[in-house]
Amino acid sequence: HSGVGWYFNPIKELMNTQRLAYSHFNFSKSRKGVHSYKKKDTTIKMYPNLWSAPYPSSIHYRAETPTKNMPQFRTKRKRLMSFIGKSNHGDQQVRKRIVNMCKKYKSNSICRSSGWKPALATAKASSVFCLEPAGDSPWRKSISDSITFGCIPVLFSDLTDDVAPWFWQDLKARGRVLVPRDEFVARRIDLKMLLQSMPSELLKLMQTTLREKSRRFQYSTDDDQHDGVRIILDNLHREAIDMERRGVCGYN
Repeated sequence: HSGVGWYFNPIKELMNTQRLAYSHFNFSKSRKGVHSYKKKDTTIKMYPNLWSAPYPSSIHYRAETPTKNMPQFRTKRKRLMSFIGKSNHGDQQVRKRIVNMCKKYKSNSICRSSGWKPALATAKASSVFCLEPAGDSPWRKSISDSITFGCIPVLFSDLTDDVAPWFWQDLKARGRVLVPRDEFVARRIDLKMLLQSMPSELLKLMQTTLREKSRRFQYSTDDDQHDGVRIILDNLHREAIDMERRGVCGYN
């Protein structure tokens, strides 16, 4: 393991160090699915003080520009859903099912599935929902891009849903759709029927939530009190204060 001694199973001197990663382990839940690991490798002792932050998005805001004035939050969306990615890595069962389902619809206004290219990220601004199966880690950069482009992310993994609680926990119930993975793979869920059945009031709430909170999922070009960098620093500072209060700074 390349992180032994500092990230994984740290030495005594580094036991109380804060760790930041793109994914983390929720030790209160049983883990299953494509990103599960052996139980002996997922204990708090092996990964102490581990926090997760999302990948920064491909676009960067300016601190003084209100999100309500940004074009991606004002554009009329002409497509129900889109998937940008490949089916030969990550959760391949879900990804292949998505690609096949999009082909079956035979309508670009219903679903667009494309192999990932940087320019294709702008397609998210024209889609109401963006399909986000797990990648090589539970969180994929595409989710951050979807949020900052105002596209409601559709997740297929409880592990993905658990990532980045500092950024995500207080808004995800009204800012994403979580599809039961096994039911989807078993062909019991049709995404077109599911997403088109969403009440208009709920859809509007989700779009408003993303517009108001998307700043968290990008790193602004200037000092921004509400971007991803600030979220990370404020929460690491809070955790450090809590550790000091509990008398666990330093090592025994």
